[in-house]
Amino acid sequence: MELTPNSHWVSRLMFHDWSHTTFTILYAVVFILIVTTFIVVPPRWRSTPAVPSAKLNPVMKLRQQTLGAGNLDARMVVRLWVFRRLSERRSK
Repeated sequence: MELTPNSHWVSRLMFHDWSHTTFTILYAVVFILIVTTFIVVPPRWRSTPAVPSAKLNPVMKLRQQTLGAGNLDARMVVRLWVFRRLSERRSK
């Protein structure tokens, strides 16, 4: 099977003839880089929702409003949203 120029370089990147020690050192270096990144720039754990309620789509806003009042399933929330949209259009 003849290799194209691109597949030749991909093959060279994927398959190496290195010793086990070299791979162990590379894995250790990558691990140290990851741990250092978490120490230098720690992740921020959010206690609030990722999306503010002002940026929620209408279905999600309605779901937040109705789920606080009682237990409605998602289909019912979508039906309520569609009903409100249709009634808004009729009133215009």
